[in-house]
Amino acid sequence: MNKRTAFVAAGIAIATSPYLLGQDDEGDTVYELSPFTVGATENEGYRATTTLAGSRLKTDLRDVGSAISVLTKEVFEDTGATDAETVLSYALNTEVSGVHGNFANTTPANDGRVNTANARENAQGAQRVRGLAEAQLTRGFFLTDIPFDSYNTTSVTINRGPNSLLFGVGTPGGVIDNAVKSASTSRDFGSLSVRFGERGSHRESFDYNKVLIDGRLGLRVAGLNEKIEYQQRPAFEEDQRLFAAINATLFKNENSDFLDTTNLRANYEKGEIDGTPPNIIPMGDAVSDWFAEPTNVSQIAEIANWEGRGITPPGYLGNFTPKYTVDNRLGNLNSGALYSSVGPNEIPYFINIPYIYTDASSATPSVGLADPSIAGVQARVRWGVGAAQNVPDGQGNSELFATENFLGKNRVAVLAPGFAYPVIQDRNVYDNTRLLLSGNASYRAQDFEAYNVALEQTFFNNKAGIEIAFDNQSYENTSRLAFSDSQHTDLRIDISETLSNGQPNPNVGRAFIQNQGGNQTQNRLTERDAINVTAFYKLDFTESPVSWLGEHTLTGFYGTQTIDRTNRGYTHAFVDIGDTDIASAMNAKVHQFRRQIYTQVYLTDQLFGANSPVDLNITDYFRGQTPQPGDVVKVHYNEWNPIFGTDTDRLLTDEFQVERFLRSGGRSRQEIDSEVVSMQSRFFGGNLVGLIGFRSDEQTSTPQITIDDYEALTGVAGYRFDNGEFDEGALILADSGDVEKGDTVTWSLVGHIPENWLKLPGDSRLSVHYNESENFSATGIRRDFNGNILGSPSGTTTEYGGTLETLGGKLSIRLNFYETNNDLATVADPGFGFPSWVSGGMSRYKDDELGLIASGLTPEEALRTSLQRSVNFRPEILDIDSLMTEFPTWDALYDSLLNLLPETQRSRWLGFNAAGDPEWEANPGQSVTQSFVSEGIELDVVGSLTENWTVALNVGKQETVTSNTAPVSQVFVKTVFDNIKGSTFEHLIDSPVQNEAETFLGRWGRQQFNTMNALVGRDGQVSQEQRKYRVNMMTNYTFGDGRFSGFGVGGALRWQDKVATGYEIVVDDDGVVIPQLDKPFMGDDELNGDFWLSYNKKIGNDIDWKVQLNIRNLIGDKDYIPVITNPDGSVAIVRNPNPEEIFLTNTFSF
Repeated sequence: MNKRTAFVAAGIAIATSPYLLGQDDEGDTVYELSPFTVGATENEGYRATTTLAGSRLKTDLRDVGSAISVLTKEVFEDTGATDAETVLSYALNTEVSGVHGNFANTTPANDGRVNTANARENAQGAQRVRGLAEAQLTRGFFLTDIPFDSYNTTSVTINRGPNSLLFGVGTPGGVIDNAVKSASTSRDFGSLSVRFGERGSHRESFDYNKVLIDGRLGLRVAGLNEKIEYQQRPAFEEDQRLFAAINATLFKNENSDFLDTTNLRANYEKGEIDGTPPNIIPMGDAVSDWFAEPTNVSQIAEIANWEGRGITPPGYLGNFTPKYTVDNRLGNLNSGALYSSVGPNEIPYFINIPYIYTDASSATPSVGLADPSIAGVQARVRWGVGAAQNVPDGQGNSELFATENFLGKNRVAVLAPGFAYPVIQDRNVYDNTRLLLSGNASYRAQDFEAYNVALEQTFFNNKAGIEIAFDNQSYENTSRLAFSDSQHTDLRIDISETLSNGQPNPNVGRAFIQNQGGNQTQNRLTERDAINVTAFYKLDFTESPVSWLGEHTLTGFYGTQTIDRTNRGYTHAFVDIGDTDIASAMNAKVHQFRRQIYTQVYLTDQLFGANSPVDLNITDYFRGQTPQPGDVVKVHYNEWNPIFGTDTDRLLTDEFQVERFLRSGGRSRQEIDSEVVSMQSRFFGGNLVGLIGFRSDEQTSTPQITIDDYEALTGVAGYRFDNGEFDEGALILADSGDVEKGDTVTWSLVGHIPENWLKLPGDSRLSVHYNESENFSATGIRRDFNGNILGSPSGTTTEYGGTLETLGGKLSIRLNFYETNNDLATVADPGFGFPSWVSGGMSRYKDDELGLIASGLTPEEALRTSLQRSVNFRPEILDIDSLMTEFPTWDALYDSLLNLLPETQRSRWLGFNAAGDPEWEANPGQSVTQSFVSEGIELDVVGSLTENWTVALNVGKQETVTSNTAPVSQVFVKTVFDNIKGSTFEHLIDSPVQNEAETFLGRWGRQQFNTMNALVGRDGQVSQEQRKYRVNMMTNYTFGDGRFSGFGVGGALRWQDKVATGYEIVVDDDGVVIPQLDKPFMGDDELNGDFWLSYNKKIGNDIDWKVQLNIRNLIGDKDYIPVITNPDGSVAIVRNPNPEEIFLTNTFSF
């Protein structure tokens, strides 16, 4: 029996059980008196009345000073939301990415492109609170990676901003907590729910509680089976889970004046989520500039200050040939010949052999040649380069070319700093809302298991108590996001006239997508173990002669948790199955770049007859699969390292096999010990409530064993076997780790104005609040580029405001003003670093010296080749005699390169190792930092206007600004840039024999200096995609009597303000980008609206039937939503609008 059949059978069995149908229906009462839990029955419609988020003990929300919102089960039921993606967009000052989200959660990388991989791999983490940072996800206030779902959720609590009483180690975004269901010991009840959606989507869930011993032992089980077929074909998700909870009163202690009941609670969940995640960002546009020269070039030239920066325009500008192709046969390199630059183009793979599929439905890779002797051959030959080398038919090198946007990765940083690479926005090319071009080549699989056990003992009728809770979680995420990395997110056109074997290219003029090699599959395993001990004691003076001393609850908390993370990256590589030594032929081991297998899929016919991009009209996605272990294909190749200075005609064909290898791995462990002491005090009959808490955290971060230590232990160098495969055995921890400590404080005051002080209409009461809190992120020891230890990232928040409770407490209106700071935050991927790019130039020259690229060269041979390719024989700039005078030996060249560095970095140089690789003294934890400040206002209205009418309204104002970015590293990057300028290296190629034309200054400027400038240039800007105002509202009305008795109707609106999608810029003569913050480009506001209609009916005496029709996004624009606008005013990046979804849900409760 498969899982789905078993699931449905279990649900039907529960639904039809005669015993169950005999139980009464008295509401979901679960464990009312525990100070350590909050039950679902303590919520009233959309309004929650109690929370654990204030102090870890059950507290009335009206007595809490921090910013807390609760999404009750009624919110989930009415809106049809089930998870983070579908529910968080209704929450106050909260953003979430995804198909149903309200922001894209992406920032351009240093090549101008955006990458959605993180959001697609970790959907539950793709959220942001107050425009500042993602909130930590917790499960019963234990940290978690497991995505929550409504099938076993009673409520979701959002604590916005730091709260050290919950977590001293965390993000300033706050906490999003999932409260799972508990078992009842007082009654039996259950439900079965079946939902049918569009495109075959369906969802089945059951929930059943059984009292095993009346008042002593209850068992609750729940299950979920769901399949979502997204509008973007063929993206889908399958989610299957089982959940169980028990609640036991071990000892009633009825005869004890000291002990109250002794209770045990436990829950367990196991699940798996599989599917192809949708991509809300269209593919990059590398096709439009093939049909016509970009119309905004002159504007870009003016904005990017080409004249002041001495930029030479590309040669094809003003001499553009539409639908151009490239004669990619290049003769003797000594001739100085270059490929004709007829339009924006890019070499889509550096030196790799690609898998080629001639159309979207191809099952077998093939270039598409008719010749049966080479049918199916994967043709890609990059000839080794030497100063006097010829190859067959005068073909000195045979690159394969494809189109690229004018703002391509090798141009955007130089020609257009501050610009983003545009995506396809014309749905006549292809419609990203309905088509995922990569098909099911991408996937994400999540497997998880969790259990939690809590033992609780209270004393003196709940005046004191202790809870000891154990939590264990295992979460594994395996993903392969094909066609979704950097330039491999583009739709391109093949413009190579010939294949690398000299034959005509049958695919020239056809559009294609491409997947890179690298870590094609990522596996991330996180295992968590935690123990929490919470104890409290209530000291009550209210009945004593000193009643003015009030009532106080002293709480102590101790927690210890261990988080083990293991990451593995797998790659596919060709291996030889015959006489060929592929490692020698390609000069690469299985983990290295040259052995990575690319995949190229053609999606159109030849487009020479097309008039514009709209004629592409792509309507199908890739239905094949990327290379799989065991595949055998024919491959053209040549011997990588021909003898320097001689000719070769070694064009070869052989069969290679695809195999999967472990390419990379990592292991780390965090151990966090926390101690908290807090006191909540109530004075003047509870009209003044104060809270203060002190927290101390100590984190030990243990990294993976070092390369040197592992080699000493095992003899395996660099974690790798001789063939380059990563050694699984290296996934062990070092003997010790770095220790960080942090102390944080939280305090708040809440004042309830006595009713006899302030008479308000509507049976209303007014309260005021003030709150300060902080936390820090234990990131391990971090250092700046100079080796100085950085402080831990920290968050602080200050909040104040008031609450009006009216209609006898049924409606709550809370107004909150806040300022939240995030200091010394780590920039996740700054795009520049040390010593990576410094080592690069040295490595390329060292390869020439050692003969790793061509037979070993002398300095003169390498410099002569570099000279010819650097300045096109312009001796007034450089000549070989002056070069040999300055660099008579290899060591002289390397010393001069090192002298470009500041002394602090230069002093770390250790020399070349035996393999010729540069080695540097480590600067562990090297980081780039920045800070943020978020200020805003929050209005939260929730409750009931009448017994049958529930309402919720929240209004958020937020403005988050970046500051103090890269204060140390930007000085380093600029210093090296200035040192290269004016030196010999300004015009010298940094890879003389490799077929690249990048000078030392050009590469450093493009990949380091311009990237750093773009990052620093964001200082003063609001967070990407931040809307200043957001308004969410929802309501539901249930008809009690009359002709519409049993019916319910409701709806929701979600409005987002206009958004600054970009700014005008000024670029100075050094290429520094200065955004003009008073000249933003604004995107439109957004309005989305939902509608639902329900009907309740009693079936017999024991079953309640509810049927509900939901139309999500009944109101909403269907156009792409601008995310990033370039400085010339053109929209570059867009995201998909929320799709309209219709679904029908039947729920049977008993």
